[in-house]
Amino acid sequence: MRSALLAGLLALSACASQPRVQTTIPAAMLGIQASLAQAGAVSVSHAADWTPERAARHEEAARLIADLAALRDRVAEPIMNWNGRHCAPRRPAVPFVGGFILL
Repeated sequence: MRSALLAGLLALSACASQPRVQTTIPAAMLGIQASLAQAGAVSVSHAADWTPERAARHEEAARLIADLAALRDRVAEPIMNWNGRHCAPRRPAVPFVGGFILL
């Protein structure tokens, strides 16, 4: 009984001794965005505010990705168009995760 109690206390204290990580939501989101950009993702955030040049760059990147895709991804078929609305693509779908088209 005593050994079971001691083992239980040790197990619980191991979880309690972890240092708390403090960050803000904007800082965490920036970290995620930086990781996705480093991985080669194309952002579709604030699509309604894009300049024509930014929209053209996005369309070019999306077409490149679609051309590189060998198979349709039925799970990720709906992607965001340049207005930020969801649409069904005419080309093979590209992986789409949380506002980013993955390269």
